[in-house]
Amino acid sequence: MSTQKQKLVIINKVIIMSKNTKGKGDKDWSLSFGTYPGILFGIRTYHGDTHSQTVFYLPFIDIAYEVEK
Repeated sequence: MSTQKQKLVIINKVIIMSKNTKGKGDKDWSLSFGTYPGILFGIRTYHGDTHSQTVFYLPFIDIAYEVEK
């Protein structure tokens, strides 16, 4: 009987859609998908100096919506 070691691969962030409207009066934003180890349900908002990010957590997947302040 032989055993194989499994390799864990985690993708931190993949941007799937972005809108660039610099100089047009609209705010820049992005939507991205990522993975994390664990099971979690919920929503959290992170506030930075230049951006606000709202993250939706589903089991093993997070969806992040980031908006320029």
